[in-house]
Amino acid sequence: MGTWKEKWSIYEEDYTILGRMLNNPQLSQRLRVWGEDLESHLLGNVYGYCNTWDVFWTLKNKVKETQWEERDMCKALEEYYNDGVAEGEASAVIELLQEMGEVPKELCDKIYKEKDLNLLKDWIKLAAKSDSISSFEKSIS
Repeated sequence: MGTWKEKWSIYEEDYTILGRMLNNPQLSQRLRVWGEDLESHLLGNVYGYCNTWDVFWTLKNKVKETQWEERDMCKALEEYYNDGVAEGEASAVIELLQEMGEVPKELCDKIYKEKDLNLLKDWIKLAAKSDSISSFEKSIS
């Protein structure tokens, strides 16, 4: 019941939805996948030779699903980007420490596991100022 209630809560007879979908390449492509009958039924409602509620309900829900997918994709890309930046910052910390000698594997693992970009930037500064690997390690523990 909850799922249907949620789906019906966004129902509206939005006659502009077809134009918006046709102007959006991704939605336009999906419209062809969902079925061309949706377009003809919507046009039938517009021109008065058809009176169906389901075309509005279906298209509105499909647009909403696509928006969620786009949001999820943006979030995934942002996480991917941040992970790459974090890895680069961690590499910078380790490179600075390697100037002082061999960096223990456990310390390297700890540095590479860190994803907080602000903390990694602080660690870069700390590594640059540290006089030894052990003093750096003590400072971050």
